[in-house]
Amino acid sequence: MWALRGNQYYYYRQYRHRGRVLTTYVGAAGSPEAERAAAQDEERRARRLAGWEELRRARARWREAEAPLLELVTLSDRLGAAALCLGSFYRRLRGEWRRRNDRNQ
Repeated sequence: MWALRGNQYYYYRQYRHRGRVLTTYVGAAGSPEAERAAAQDEERRARRLAGWEELRRARARWREAEAPLLELVTLSDRLGAAALCLGSFYRRLRGEWRRRNDRNQ
């Protein structure tokens, strides 16, 4: 992170240690150490963002591929429920399917 102190820019690295954000001084603007550290941090940041973008695309592909299967599961659940209702079964409080006790038959 480049920070302006007075009229000079300085590069600091920030990192987390035991839940706290710590800052380490790297160098002043124009120094090879500060320029190299800034380039490394920017490259690391770009790789991390690219990884997150790839993960987002993979999740979107997964949801797209999963949609027909979820539709099939919903349809089969409804079809099974209809068949059980016709076979004199019922669900009490959305629990297990139970056979209706018809004493009149």
